[in-house]
Amino acid sequence: MRERHWLKPALLAVLLFQSSCALLPQPDVLPPAEPLHCPPPSDQARIGGREYQIERAVLVIHTYRAGWLSSLAHNHVIETDVLQGGIRIGDPVDTSTARLCFRPWDLELDNAESRAAAGAGFESERDAADIAATRTRMLGPAGFHSNRYPVVRADVRWRDSRSAVVTIRFRDASIPIEVPLVWQRSHDGIQLTADFELSHRSLAIRPYSAFAGAIAVADPIRVQLRLSARAASSL
Repeated sequence: MRERHWLKPALLAVLLFQSSCALLPQPDVLPPAEPLHCPPPSDQARIGGREYQIERAVLVIHTYRAGWLSSLAHNHVIETDVLQGGIRIGDPVDTSTARLCFRPWDLELDNAESRAAAGAGFESERDAADIAATRTRMLGPAGFHSNRYPVVRADVRWRDSRSAVVTIRFRDASIPIEVPLVWQRSHDGIQLTADFELSHRSLAIRPYSAFAGAIAVADPIRVQLRLSARAASSL
């Protein structure tokens, strides 16, 4: 039987038309009523150790497209440099802790330079309207739900010099995950990086999907963190 070359383009046209009807209006996403505040752990003073305050930090999140029509979708770069928190290095090192906080509202989506730096898979260009619509869905009830949960917090407890257990306080859940750490300490500061993977499933949220998964967001999420902190006594 001769292949019907018109079939796939026709199917794509139908799906694209339906997708324009399927995107229901999203609730308004409101800026936080209060500035970001990241209180230290309540047991920090009791445990002791040397305190460091975060000076600079960058959080970068990558999400990925999926589905047999994934060529019509986009991978995403989500980032912020608006983070607060502190680190306490104890002796022995497995008594060390940290806390970091950020507001979903401060996340920037698909900055053109960041997409270019992300490399293969991020080449597609996005217009401002598409970015704004995607960001609204990301911050809405199916994602961060930032109107109700304006801050995401991560509590860190070192396991040893190379890894830590990070408990992510996301919405109304606490999600522990083991994370590799690369860090070094000088006489008055710390440089730390972490590069790890978590998933939408672990966060108890369903990634976006349409048309029985033909267009979808893949479950894995890549998270990268770079920060520098200075000893509290030298600030």
